[in-house]
Amino acid sequence: MTDHKPTYRVISILEKISNHQDGYTLSELTKLTDIPVGTISPILKTLVQYRLLEFDASTNRYMIGIQAYYYGSAFTSRNSTLEWIRKEMQEMSRECNETCQLGILKEGQIFYLVKVEGQEPIRVVSEVGKMLPAYTTALGKAILSKYDDSSVKQFYADGLTALTENTITDIDVLCAQLDEIRATGFATEEGESGAHTSCVAVPIMQDGEIVAGLSVVFPSFRKTPEKCQEVKACLLSHKKNIEKLLINHNLL
Repeated sequence: MTDHKPTYRVISILEKISNHQDGYTLSELTKLTDIPVGTISPILKTLVQYRLLEFDASTNRYMIGIQAYYYGSAFTSRNSTLEWIRKEMQEMSRECNETCQLGILKEGQIFYLVKVEGQEPIRVVSEVGKMLPAYTTALGKAILSKYDDSSVKQFYADGLTALTENTITDIDVLCAQLDEIRATGFATEEGESGAHTSCVAVPIMQDGEIVAGLSVVFPSFRKTPEKCQEVKACLLSHKKNIEKLLINHNLL
């Protein structure tokens, strides 16, 4: 089937911008999408008009708009599988009293699908729909553990960019961590995507394959050996329940 070129151009623009939270300038988008300036300019203007994109005049950058969020929220509310998973995560959050997250891998980045916040007055705040390099998060590393070293290196052929001073920047160190995750079943993060943040994650399996990751994230000052054991037990319990749900349902 041949792509409808005008429609494909719109989709291409939205995909590029949604994968980069800081947005892109007109010239950057032209290079990324290979769409001529004369063609892309009216498309961008229309997307801004309908609030699928926002334009920041101070930086000349286009970013994803609020209307795109509404469309995504409508999908989430209609997707019964995600709603059942959300209910499971709500119970999980009550048990450990921390923020719980579910995400999938998309082009080497983790995409957050569901988040349930804990009730502690000081807690880690994350966003559904946000994307981060998978190697910077426990959630992402849990999913990356499905791939062999050569595949992981292909994902990050341009190298690993640091988000904090704790971010892994050596691909061999990342691969060694993935080996450990395969052996233990748990992935961890220590201030790698955000300062003073700790996270523990497990892979979610469907039909024998890792399809998502489930995590508990909390401020590092609350981390103790007892806390980590409690979180791991909670993750394993609810991982089993979510995987049972996925036996007869698709995640997306």
